[in-house]
Amino acid sequence: MSTVTQAALAHSYGDIVTDILTRMVGGIANEPIRFAEGVARYALTRPTAQVFTVTGLVRPVDGDGQPYTFVDGGDFAFDPATNEIVWSDSKDAHLPQDDTDFYVDYRPIDASSPLDDVSVGSVTRILSEAIGREISILYDRLKDVYLSAFVDTATGGDLDRVVAILGVSRRGADARVGEATFFGVAGRRDAVNIPVGTAVSTVKGDRFLTTESRVLQASQSSIDVPIRAEKATLAAAGEITKLVITIPGIASVRNRDALTPPEKKESDDELRTRAKGYLRSIGKATRKALEAAISEAGGTLADFADPNTAPPDKLPPTAPGVVRLVVNCPADKLAAVKQAIGETRAAGVLTVFGLAQVLIRPRLKVNVARPLTPKRRAELLDAIVSALRQIVTAVPPGESPVGKDLLDQLKARVPEVQAARFADLMAWTIDDTGKRTQARDRIQAVPNPDATSPAPVPATDDDVEAGAFQVSTTLGGNPVPLALEIQPTDILLLEGTSP
Repeated sequence: MSTVTQAALAHSYGDIVTDILTRMVGGIANEPIRFAEGVARYALTRPTAQVFTVTGLVRPVDGDGQPYTFVDGGDFAFDPATNEIVWSDSKDAHLPQDDTDFYVDYRPIDASSPLDDVSVGSVTRILSEAIGREISILYDRLKDVYLSAFVDTATGGDLDRVVAILGVSRRGADARVGEATFFGVAGRRDAVNIPVGTAVSTVKGDRFLTTESRVLQASQSSIDVPIRAEKATLAAAGEITKLVITIPGIASVRNRDALTPPEKKESDDELRTRAKGYLRSIGKATRKALEAAISEAGGTLADFADPNTAPPDKLPPTAPGVVRLVVNCPADKLAAVKQAIGETRAAGVLTVFGLAQVLIRPRLKVNVARPLTPKRRAELLDAIVSALRQIVTAVPPGESPVGKDLLDQLKARVPEVQAARFADLMAWTIDDTGKRTQARDRIQAVPNPDATSPAPVPATDDDVEAGAFQVSTTLGGNPVPLALEIQPTDILLLEGTSP
């Protein structure tokens, strides 16, 4: 907010009442005088009997000044001999900001008014205070109106209306309440698009709509899609079983878990950040625009290279006119991310879409101290799955995480896990088209630290069970993200047992 705007909106109740009372007794309110650095004395327009207040923008330490009421006898003094405001040269004095107006309320010598009793409790003062209160409320409302027009200062519903100009809406206001799993037809060879608004239902006829689009790749047997109830309806696990309209390539649908109440609404700060990111993406072509577009589509920009790339960046510089992106995202969001990049890249610039990643699917045996109720068992399995996804997502592209370290992080995140070990581990590589290729060679034994440049050795089953393995996330000399595919059924809970 500019200093001029601050001054225009900075009308406190006390200042307003003072101005009204000044005019009631025939005085001058808010006479503007321009302050200049180095000039100490400023003449008033009319011969003055008394100075009431001096206000303005105080000289700032950094940036713009703030509205301030200056102190008579400390910051300034009135010289009746010359009829001037004299600013103090003390180092402790507050002075107006250079090249801004300060405002003086004063009573001229020749002032005359039939209203001269402004003491507390007088009719004149009571009326002035009542009018001043209403005017101060109006100024506060005007300030709110001004602030509601900007993304950085608007809040609540005002912020919703500001970002709506960009087509952005607050997440959670129309929040998803669960997920439905779409199962593909066995033996199909083509990817299947599941658009936003696809309707599924229970046997009773309660309808639910998908809130995001998904693409079921030819190599996938199923995919989870966010859904929300069309009305205020919940569904228990397994109750959603019908496709309202048949989708070629989809055999069936089912919700694995019960639907939950709407999630917490997106905060104002989160909405501001996302709206600004979307605005950058509209600008096209820049790294920030690409990053925002990828994020909006459900991915994360893990690495970036262009002709100007230089150490310490991991990727080598590209040829002129080429940009390389390494993206970390779930397999079900690859198509959406690829489309977002295509719509955002600069015309004439080749964008090499680095969808390549290493995908792992572990099966775990987990020890917990006490027997669990069915409800707590399901909650713990969900917590373990969520923690593992966060751990794997945090692995930087090109780094080779060690199995034992992953399990140690799991125990730190989920205190009920006393011990965990790998029962099995599968790995695939995914190319830029989303095609999977089984790649057991990605799972390697932890090298001997005493060896000099040891060649990678495939991990044995014993290495996997002991966690003495690492997952290679370098393909063709380039770092790629590590992704995780896991379901609660991949975890065996050993309840009431010691490790």
